[in-house]
Amino acid sequence: MRMADALIRAGKHFELLIMPGQPHNPQSTLARYYLDDINQFFVRTLGGPR
Repeated sequence: MRMADALIRAGKHFELLIMPGQPHNPQSTLARYYLDDINQFFVRTLGGPR
């Protein structure tokens, strides 16, 4: 949260996914949600596959 606060104060835009109770790389049933979010980020940022 301190990093998010610093980015906001610096006027930097960022994306943040919070998954309470999950490790940095979820291995549970929520892993699909996590991976979908990462894939969507790359498609939005870099464009779809060519």
